[in-house]
Amino acid sequence: MPIKAVIFDLNGVFLLSKNLSERLAEKSDKSLEEILGVMKPILKEVRNTVRKGEEVWTPLLNLVGMRLDEFFEFYFSGESINDQMCNYARSLRDGGFKVFTLSNNFKERTEYYRKYFPELFEVVDKSYFSWETGFVKPDPMAFQNLLIENDLKGEECIYVDDSEDNLEASKEFGIKGIKYESGEQVIEEMAKILNSSIK
Repeated sequence: MPIKAVIFDLNGVFLLSKNLSERLAEKSDKSLEEILGVMKPILKEVRNTVRKGEEVWTPLLNLVGMRLDEFFEFYFSGESINDQMCNYARSLRDGGFKVFTLSNNFKERTEYYRKYFPELFEVVDKSYFSWETGFVKPDPMAFQNLLIENDLKGEECIYVDDSEDNLEASKEFGIKGIKYESGEQVIEEMAKILNSSIK
């Protein structure tokens, strides 16, 4: 069956950065374990459609001694665009493929991307964010929602992510997965799948 669409994870594929927990540990006098213990439940909550207000961040802000605006600036400014993957996504789209990003993310970070990284949205047909859809990967519904909305079968799609759990979840729909390790590796593996799909 020919490939019609390519779905990319956003962070770790289109956007690269050092782990926030490691950066916070370097900036503060707190251990990585302390930070992760407080941060993980917060990130899990803010990725959903229903969440508390800004106070959800309070335990982490108190731990590292930062204001919310200062924390967000520190968090988001540590990320940079992976130009190679953005350019590749653009070439796929120009070549007639549907291109999507599927991201576990939260409102403030998404707004930052829309303001400062507009190219992330220019190279895709649509970006899906968990805080808007209500589906957090590896929930299979995150993939099913995208497939249904775009009238696609799983076998017609390739999915690129740096998370094994998310790639495993996508297999339920017959989506062909590529684990991101480098831009060159993804482009090479993608070419093999695309070539075999048209034979």
